[in-house]
This record gives sequence, C-alpha cells and structure tokens, in this order.
Amino acid sequence: MFKRLSAMVLMLALVVQLLPVLPARTADAAATGYFTFPKETSSSLNPRVTTNGRVNLEGSVSNIDPSSITYSVIQIVNNNNTEDPADDQTGSKTENVKGGIYLTGYNLAANNVQLYSGLNRITFKGLQGGAEVSTSIYIMYHDGPVFYNLAARLDGNAFPMKENATTVVSSGASRGRTSADIAITGNAPNAQKVTIEVNGGSRTYNVSATNNYEFTLSPLTVKKGKNLVTIKVTNNNQTVETTREIAFYNGEVTFYDLNLNELDSGAIKNSAALEYSPDFGTSKAGTPSDLSVTGTVIVPNNKKVVNGVTVPNPDPTQPIQITPRLDGTAAAPVNAIPTVSAGGYSPEDPFFIYKVDIKLSQLTTAASYAYDKAYFLTLETLNTVANESQGVYNLKFTLRNSTAPFISEINYIPNYKTTQDRNNESKPLTGVNIYDTPLAVEVLIGNSSDTTSPLSVSKITDINGKETTYTSTNQPIDDSQTYTTTVTKTVNGVNKTFVRKLIVFTKLPYEGTQTVTFQYDNNASISGAVTFNMLFGPFLKYDSIYDTMKIDYDSTKATQLDTIVADKFKNFSATLTNLNDLSDVRYAPSGDGKPQTMFFYINNAPIAIEQNGAINSFKATTVGLAAAKEIMKSAGAFNLKFVYKGSKNNYENSITIFLNQVNLPVIPVEADSIYPYSSDMPAPLANDPNFPKSGSVFTTKEPYMNVHGTFDFIDLGTSIEAATTAITSNTIDKSKFILKIEGSNMTAPIVWTLAKELRVIDTGLPKDQQSVGTINTGSTLPEIPKQGERVPKLVVTYDLKTQTFSWVLSNQYLSKDGTSSVYNFYVYNNGEAGARASYRLEVDPTALPYKILRPLNSKRIVNQNFVEVVIDAPSAKTVTVNKLNGEKIAYDADNDGTVDYTTAYRVVISGLKAGKNDLKFTIANDNDSINGTITVTYAPTNIPGAGFMEEMKSSHKLFEGELQLTFPKSTTLIRRDYNVPEKLKNQVFTGHRLLFGIANPADGVVDRHEFEVPPANFDLILESLGNMFENTFSSNFNKAGKVFWIDAGMADNPQTDSINDPLTYGIDPYQYPTADLPSYVDRPINRELIASKEAKLTLSYDSNIVDANGTFITVFHFDPKKPEWVNLGGVVDTKKNTVTVPFREFGYYVVGQLKYSYLDITSHPYARNYLEAMYAKGFMNAAGLDEFGSSLYTSRGEFATMMVKALGAQLNYNTDPSKRLFNDVGVESTALWDYRYIETAFNEGYIRGKAPKTFEPTSNLTREDAAVILARALKLKLETDPAKIEKALQKAFKDYSGIDYYARASVLAIYQKGYIQGSPVDSSNPKNGYVFEPKANLLRSDSGIILGKVLVGLKRLPKIN
Repeated sequence: MFKRLSAMVLMLALVVQLLPVLPARTADAAATGYFTFPKETSSSLNPRVTTNGRVNLEGSVSNIDPSSITYSVIQIVNNNNTEDPADDQTGSKTENVKGGIYLTGYNLAANNVQLYSGLNRITFKGLQGGAEVSTSIYIMYHDGPVFYNLAARLDGNAFPMKENATTVVSSGASRGRTSADIAITGNAPNAQKVTIEVNGGSRTYNVSATNNYEFTLSPLTVKKGKNLVTIKVTNNNQTVETTREIAFYNGEVTFYDLNLNELDSGAIKNSAALEYSPDFGTSKAGTPSDLSVTGTVIVPNNKKVVNGVTVPNPDPTQPIQITPRLDGTAAAPVNAIPTVSAGGYSPEDPFFIYKVDIKLSQLTTAASYAYDKAYFLTLETLNTVANESQGVYNLKFTLRNSTAPFISEINYIPNYKTTQDRNNESKPLTGVNIYDTPLAVEVLIGNSSDTTSPLSVSKITDINGKETTYTSTNQPIDDSQTYTTTVTKTVNGVNKTFVRKLIVFTKLPYEGTQTVTFQYDNNASISGAVTFNMLFGPFLKYDSIYDTMKIDYDSTKATQLDTIVADKFKNFSATLTNLNDLSDVRYAPSGDGKPQTMFFYINNAPIAIEQNGAINSFKATTVGLAAAKEIMKSAGAFNLKFVYKGSKNNYENSITIFLNQVNLPVIPVEADSIYPYSSDMPAPLANDPNFPKSGSVFTTKEPYMNVHGTFDFIDLGTSIEAATTAITSNTIDKSKFILKIEGSNMTAPIVWTLAKELRVIDTGLPKDQQSVGTINTGSTLPEIPKQGERVPKLVVTYDLKTQTFSWVLSNQYLSKDGTSSVYNFYVYNNGEAGARASYRLEVDPTALPYKILRPLNSKRIVNQNFVEVVIDAPSAKTVTVNKLNGEKIAYDADNDGTVDYTTAYRVVISGLKAGKNDLKFTIANDNDSINGTITVTYAPTNIPGAGFMEEMKSSHKLFEGELQLTFPKSTTLIRRDYNVPEKLKNQVFTGHRLLFGIANPADGVVDRHEFEVPPANFDLILESLGNMFENTFSSNFNKAGKVFWIDAGMADNPQTDSINDPLTYGIDPYQYPTADLPSYVDRPINRELIASKEAKLTLSYDSNIVDANGTFITVFHFDPKKPEWVNLGGVVDTKKNTVTVPFREFGYYVVGQLKYSYLDITSHPYARNYLEAMYAKGFMNAAGLDEFGSSLYTSRGEFATMMVKALGAQLNYNTDPSKRLFNDVGVESTALWDYRYIETAFNEGYIRGKAPKTFEPTSNLTREDAAVILARALKLKLETDPAKIEKALQKAFKDYSGIDYYARASVLAIYQKGYIQGSPVDSSNPKNGYVFEPKANLLRSDSGIILGKVLVGLKRLPKIN
C-alpha cells in the first residue's frame, strides 16, 4: 500500500509541476465532495449552460478506486424548482458509463460526455474503502439552433448584415448590372441545415460541429434596390426563422427602403414596403395627404476638377429633384433631402445618399384614391455620370380598406386526420393534387379580428364548368371539425395578424379538377376561390406490418404473442386512404340498412375490426384479437387480407407474414465452443495447448482447469433494459430456464436458472466497453463445495449482440491419481420435464499434475543470463530445477493482489550460457515422480532489456566491455546510513549477486514484462516514472552512451529484526505494486546498500565523438529521491572513448555530452572554454534558467561545493539535518551550492566558518580567500619564512602589501603553481607589472579558469585552450 501511494503522490507532483499557472474560474456552487469539479456547479437551479451536445469534464478524486469510477447522465424534465433530486421528474438516461474516463494521479478527465436536451444531472460514482460514494453536477444543454456572424459578400467585399436596417452591398465589378450574385455566410450552432430564400430562389447548406457550424450559401441573386432575405435555421425538431433586407447598389440611381405609410398628425402610424407590392390596409384613401412614400436614394458622384479642386456633382448638401409618375402620369418634381452637411463628406465619395418623402396627394390631382385597385409608382432622378434619368419603375401597391375584411390566403393541411392535426403546418392549395379526404382547408382573413363571423362554401365548379351551389344550411363540410383562431404571419418581412378559419371536407362532389369558392360573413363581396385536383384510388397502409414480414416467436413465453400482436403488429391497425366519400366506410351494417364495407381476414378466417381514430382507420376488436391469437399461436405463415366493398368501387389487399418458432434449447451454440482451458487464463482460450484433444477426450498435466461453454434457450433482447425487463417481469417462469451441470468430481449437480445472477455483455462494443451490467445482482448460487484447495465458481453471461448465453466454470480440480473428470451439461427452457439439450465433456489428467507458471512460453528466448522458474505442483513434496531445490511460495500469477497458487515452487537459475539451455526439473512425492525440461535460449544482445547477474567480485567487465566496474580489495556492501546510532546499521553484506542491465534511454525500463498481466494502473506508474526519468535529464546534454542499471539488492529489513532477510541479488528498477519488492523510487533509505570503499566505474561512449570533445563528456547518475540527474564529471580517455568516475552508489548511470551551454558563456571574451568544461563536468551550475551567470561573483558556498566536486572528495556530512554544522546552511540544495558539499569541505579542512555555527554561504568570496581554500584543498607546501614570502610577492604583484598576512603564503603557492596570475597594471604594456587585487570579489568566470587549471594540473582534464 505504501509503495502504491508513494508512486501516486510522485506522479501527482510531476503533473502539478507541468500544469500552467492560470487564474481560477469562479463557479456557482462548485461541485465538490469525493469527486471535485471546480469548473462545474452542483446546483440544479443554477446549472452551467452550454450549446455543445458533448462536453469534456475536468476534476479530481479523493481516494477513489480508479477501476470503479463510472458516470451516469440523466435528463431532468422538471426539477420542481428545488435542489432536491428526489422530486426531479426524469426523462432519458445513460448509466454506468466507463468509456472516456481517464485518471492521472488524482486528476480526473471525462471526455465526450453526451448530454440530453435541457437540464442534465451527471453523477460520478466510485468505491472508497469498499463503500460507494458519488457526486452530481448539473449542465443545461440548449440544443436549439442559433445563428450569428451573418454577412453578405459580393466580389470579395464583406457587408455585416444589420438586424433592424437595410444592408447596402456594392462592388466595382457589379457596376451597371441589374442583378448580382451574392453569398451569405455565418455560424449556426446546434443546427443541421441553413436555408436562405431570396427573390423566389433558395439555397440550403448542411452544417455540423466539424466546421464550427459555419455556412456559406451562394449564389443568391439580388436585384437592384431592396431585396427581402428569409433565413431558416433548422435541427431535428426546431426551426428559427428571421428576415433581413439587402439593397444592391449597382452604380446607378438606386432607390431602397421605399415604404408606403399612413400618417396620423404627420407621424407614421403604420407602413409597408413598396418593393414587395403590398396590400396596404388603411382608412385614408379619401385623404391622400395622410398617405406618404418615404425611402432612400443613392445617387452616383460625377466628380469634376475645377481650377485644380475636386468638386462633387451633385452637391450632397443641396436637395435633388425626384420625378414621380403614378400609373404613367408624371407629377410635379419633389425634392430629396441631403443626409450630410458641409464638411461631412468627401468630394471623392463614389455616391451620395438622400432621403425621399412624398405625399400621395403630390402624385395626382384626384381628391382620393380607390380601395382594392392596383396602382403603379415610378420614381426617377438624374444620374449625372450617365447623364440620364434613372430610378425604380412600376412599384405596385393596393390600398385595402383597413375597416373591411378580405380573404388573404387559402391553404391546406397535408396528412390531416383528426382535430389533433389542425395546427400542423399548412401549404398553398392552388394546383395541388389531393388524394384523400378528410381535406382540411385553411382560410386567412385579413383586416379582421372577428372570430365569430362565419366562413362558408358558396359553390364548387368542375373542370367543365358544372357548378354545385350551397347555402348556409347544406354545407359540404364537417361542422364538428370547423375551427377558428387568430394567427400572426410574416408577410414581406412584416408580422400581420389574421383570422384563421379551418374547415374540413369529408366529401367533394367531383373527381379531378375543381374550384371551391368561399364567402366570409355571408358577404358576397368578401370572397375567394382556389382550384385543385381531387384524385381517387383506395390504398391500404398498415401502421407497422409489411409483406413477407418475419418475426421470431418463442412460444414458451406466456405473453410474447400478446406483445408481438400489440407492439409489432399494432393490433393490425391500418388506414384506407384515397377515399373521396368517407360516408361509405362502415365496419358493420348501419341502422338504415346499409351494408358493411370494411372486412379483414387471417388465413381466410374473419377478424372483427373497428374504427381507430379517423373513420377510415381501423384495428382489430378485442374479440378479433382473441381470434387472431388463437390462429397464430402455433407459428408459421399467415395471410392477411383486407376487403373494401363500396357503393361504387371495390378494393382488396393481401399480404403474408411469418412467425418463426425459436424456442428450442441449444448446446453448444457453435461447434467446439465447450472446452477446458488453463485456470490462470484471464479469458477463455479455445485449443489451449495445455489441453490437447485426442478424439473426444481432452488430456492435460494441469492440476486445475476452467470450463467454458455456450448455450441458448431464450432471447432477452438487445439492450440491458430489455433483458432486465424480460427477466424481472412476471411474463416468464424463470425457474423453468435451467442450466444443469453434473460432474464426476462433484458431490451434487450445479443448477443455475434465470432467477440467478446473470452477467450481461455486448460483444458489438469495443473490448473495454463490452461489460454492460448484471441482472439479479446478489441472487447468487449456493457456494459450490471446495475442490482441492480452490472453491469453484460458475458465471453465466448473456451477449446482447448474439442474444446467446455462455458460462465459465472455474477452479475445477483434476484428480491426482489420473482419474478422468467427466461432465454432463443440460439446458432446459420449460422445466426439466420439457425440451432438453445436452453435452458431454471428458478430461484425462496425468497422475502427478503440474503447471509451469514461469517462464512463460512466450518469454523463453531471453536477453538475460538468468531466469526465474515457477512451477505449481499440488501433489508434490519437492521440486528441483537443475538440481537446485525450489522454494515453496504462494504465487500471484496475474498480479491482482490475490494469491492464485498456494503450492508453487520457485527457483532462480543464473549463469545461462549463450544459446539453448535445457533446465531439467523433477517433481516428486512419496509415491511417484515426473521429469521434464524447460528450454530457455539466452541471446545476449546489447540493447535495452539486456541483463547480466553475477556475484560481486573485484572486477566486472560486461556488455562487450562497455561497462567496467572495479572494486578495491576487501570491498563489502554496507548501509547508506551506517553512521546512524541504531541497531543493524553496522551490518556488512557479502556474496550478493549484482544485476547489470541496459535500460531504455527514454524511461529507464529494463524489463518490460512482455506477455504478463500487469496490475491495475501499472501503465500509469510506468508513464509517470518514465516522464520523471526523461524530463529531469538536462536539455543542455545528450545521452552519449547506453543507460546502465546497476543493483546489489537490499540490506536486511529493520522491520523484521529477528530475521536476517537481506535481498541478496539485484532486481529490476520497476517492480509491480503487488510484489513484495519496491521500485527504485520507493526503496527505503534504511535498506539502501552502498560500496564500503570507493570503486571505479568506466563507461564507453559513442566512438564517433571527436577527441576535442573530451572536456564535454561527463557521467550522470540518477538520484530518484530529489529527483535529478547528478553530474559526476569523470576522467575521459579520448583514445578508448571511455570515461571513469568514482563509484559507491548503485542505480542508473549514463555518459552525457554537452549539447549547448549559455550565451554568456559562448560570448565570454576569455573564459568560454574553461566555463564550458566546468559546466559540462558538473563542477559549476547555471545561475538561472537562461543564463550561466559568468559575470556574477562566486559565493563561499559555491566555491566550497566546486572544490569538493572537482577533487572528487568522498562526501562526509551528517545525515541527520538537525545536527548540521552551520545554522545558516539549510539542507535544501540550491543551484549553486549544497550543504553536503559545504560540510564535506569543512570536515576535509578546505574552508572554515566565518563565526561559530555560521558559514555565510551566500557571501562573496575574495581572491585572497580563494587562494587560501585552494592551497588547503590541494595540500600545497607553503613557504614559512615571512621575508621570502614578502620578497616573492613584491616581485609578483604591485599591490602585494594589500594581501592579508594569513593569506600571503597561500597566494604565493597558488601563484607559483600558475593557477592565479593576477591582472596587468597596463594591459597594453605587461612590463609595467601585475596586481593581485586581494580584496576583489572573485568572478564566476575566474573561478572556472582557476578550477580548470587545477584539474588540468591534476590530469583530470585534458589541456584547455
């Protein structure tokens, strides 16, 4: 548990480090609890709103079992305005979804969560300590179509479309054209299609989320002047419609926004667009001064240059004259008013805009206008560019008396059957073919709000002029269905209210073309007529039945036939269409002696039918249904015949349907689908090589087996809901559906019925989503008696895709004495007295069964010189492999934390030779023994995954010499914390086998455990640790050689102080969480081993690297506790392409090559090569993320750290932070110094503190103090004669007197070694001498030069130019 938690914490820490720092989003009632979603809300009254049907959710979990996490989405139809979910009215739901859930550490992501329309409750569930916990969030999904970003585009120009004003479009290319093709673009979220209509033409564009719901519709033809654009945005069940107006300006005089207005005291009372030929309702026809025409005119600018100045023409600040003509007769010119004033325009403008305002009294000398008469208006003005009059011509308008009603539209409602259809969408009736009655006609009355006035039919005329007249008392309509209301419709972009009259014809006097004339309010002057075609030809349409329809039928299900008749056949409901005279429909003889006309038969037996809603729709009566079921209960083919015998016409329809009997039990469903397989297999395996078949008998050496089989005895449906309903309802006797298993090793048969627990899967889904649920949860079988050491278990499964059953009978014991195990399987679907299917299975085991658990068959070619052998042998007393006795263990083969084998024996065989190795084993008990061989091929190859194990000795040379490890004589293994004053800390360990491995350079994995079943979330642990392994390696370096893993095992466990239990061999860095051994990052410090003496590790690097790069080659060691790659430096042999470093700690090692350093190094005038060498070797670190800090001063802490690293001194510090030497030196490392190195420098005598318990690590180091530290660290012999010292310093430095006496001998010694030269007094003339500058702070660049010279002098670095 500790290992798992530490790995998860580490993984979480890494993820957190990588997350960007962003401001938190404030959410209403942020969803918290066991699952936390900071961006969501737990309030159903204030849900987050989205227009996306799929959402991604991000949150975190707290101690939830990752494998148990699911979510459900429930549609909330009504939350009753409370937060309490108990009173929610729910609709559709999706439950227990596992797909799309990703857990990284504590971070939870659920992707592509599908929402329902409206309010959604999303509930996450999981197990915490065995108990189920949950958290709910709420999201409101608005799935209605919307639109935005509407723009008209013409010849590359975009014009945003205005909502409440006319959008003017123009272009240079369209000048002079009377029309233009434009495109309209925009976005329509939640829509499926966008339709745009303009000038009688339309275009439709399908949109979707894949293109951000963008649409482009073109070409759309607009005419000069104003055009009405209708936009419809639609999805499955919703439509949004709007209008926009576009004026096309073609470079000519263009009038637009011309409206006919009624004035009240000079103010506009109502208006209509003249461009759309309006029927204008007004009461002012007699006073034309109260009627006006207003609008806008665009006039081109015929600019001219006069005396070098551009002059507009016309002058936009002065009125221009408009010439109106009414019905071809010119009226007196009127002025159009400018829209700009002086200074408000440019003479370069292409056009100018004027406003038009003309009273209708100015258009004619007549005192009044007539109602219901069409007038035609023309407006012109001068185009000075073309030098001709241009304008708009023959604008039609009709004045309607606003106090007098009129019939505006006559439409019909398609597919009208009953009054429930009266509000369906209507369509124009003119010229339409009508095939059937009832015919519902919609008549719209304008200029009226009176819903009480009647609408009647005055006459109906056929194509030959034959006329049938009607009065108010003999109307050809069904008065019971007449309906009146008011509606608002958009007419030419303006909403208008009409009285809507709906009348229904049940019979028409003629067939073919006929004209119906309507009269409103019994007033012949208010009438309207429509012509359409009535076509006759009866046609029967069943609601759900079709010819050759086939239905599977299980006669064992008591109510299945009822369900088929009701749900599949809809009680034989049908509709007879295309009848002109519905009064001829009768389901029984009428009281006035008229005969029955509607008849229905099944296999020529009459079935009583009755009206079902509309008069021409029918279904079987209760008596008729009983008769039909009696005929059909035996299954087979059935002829359905309908007969209509009208007064003038007869009609007959005959089809055949089939009921297929499917109620016979089957076992197996497919041949060879009943078989044994190995008990440790995670899933059934047909043809398991451990169970070869001889004839009809399986043989095996396995001690246990599982048995898989298939059968079928009932279809439960193709969804979990259908299967649950089928079983939990009382429609079937679940106890009669039986799977019975008898076996020679069983004390009693196993009997499973449909009343017991049933697992449900769907093999049509992706493999990780196939488990759908469980029915009859908790209704388990009685415990099956134990066989051997295991308890058998029976699991029965139903597959929704195939609608068949399967079972797995697990942990079946095979006899130790070789007696065959025989099984008989029986399947019943109507009790044991009913029909039965059976199958016999025989398995013959050996007398001494065993199972080789490791190595796996798929892993017997290895790249390691060692192998683990695990054999399960229940009857054995001893197991030996290559004469080595096996250790009896409890073995978890599938790494799920549960022991699978209690009688397993393990032996680790090492020393494999290259090629085939036959590992001979013997399994024995008191009476018998059996021998066998496991062949393992060792194929040593120097790639990741290679491993070599051998006992620790003085010298190891491995992987073709790429790794050499040499220990001094008498080196042993000791604990890392051997100085701690506790028991067992001073133990010494010998005889351990060291493991050397080549790891993957990206994630450090040596053994990827191919073909094994990893424990849950092991892939996440691998990914997390691999990311840490890779991402902590400095980007300034390349890995220049193989990554090696070296391990010596672990020290004796202090927790078991009564037992000496060290791990005496090295192990793989990555261990399963279910194992007893920790991974390398979790290894406790009190069990870590180090070498008792400093060894030497020599690693090879890429031979292609040139010699000049010797100063850039170094060795890194990975410290998982920090975590970081520690630069160890190393001595490079450029001839052999090797680098050697001191070695005491085990773990990962790799050769690194400096890839690039920092700008302030590469641009340094004199120290570049030294600084790059010091940085490459790890002796100096960068001071910042993007600069080395060459011009910074060297601190005392950094210089002490540099000296210890450079001289390779063994670290000597107190591991107990509370006992550190200096109070001002914290245990936390910085980029430039480390307390371990400072304490080592002090303990080795390199440097002293500034005061008791005070070191001042960040204080700048002077040049004379640096000389003192160097002299001590290098143990230089110092001159003791003050006179000689002074004389030598006087000769070397002009400022020698400024050097403190305590430092003079050290300065002289360092100077004589050539490590510090001083600075010239005059750089242009070195003969003037040098100064030492003893009190000056030491630059980091100078520290690098000094340290480089020291290392070159010690032959630890090649010469540096």
